Amino acid sequence: MGQGRRLLLQTKLPGELARRNDTLAPPEQSAHDHYGDHPLVLDEESNFAAPVGIDELAERFGFGVRNFKRRFKDATGYTPLSYLQALRLERAKQLLENTRLGFDAITTRVGYEDSNSFRRLFCQHVGISPATFRKRFLRLPSVQAGPSY
Repeated sequence: MGQGRRLLLQTKLPGELARRNDTLAPPEQSAHDHYGDHPLVLDEESNFAAPVGIDELAERFGFGVRNFKRRFKDATGYTPLSYLQALRLERAKQLLENTRLGFDAITTRVGYEDSNSFRRLFCQHVGISPATFRKRFLRLPSVQAGPSY
């Protein structure tokens, strides 16, 4: 895996919940810890557009769906869906900062189909529109038209 930024699921769930402040972090912060013996790692190359099944995750970690959701929320402070939403919003912010992709393409890349509803979600959670976010935080050099004579 490359040297890109990694987004990790920050918690331990086997037996009793281990709740240490240095390992529990919201999705926009990255600390290194694992989910039992099975780290759930999402990096910049992760396929955010792929559907994520709660049933599959619960089975992967050896829990029933209801128990998985409860433990996940207890450990992270997020429901699995809201955690995934936060990860997708973070990835959208990264793409707005580091690429010139249009918002429709970004919407698709992070796993949403409707750019209007994702734009509303972005505004609700980030507090500004995607266009304003890009204007403030774009890290690419501006494109110049060429030498003027």
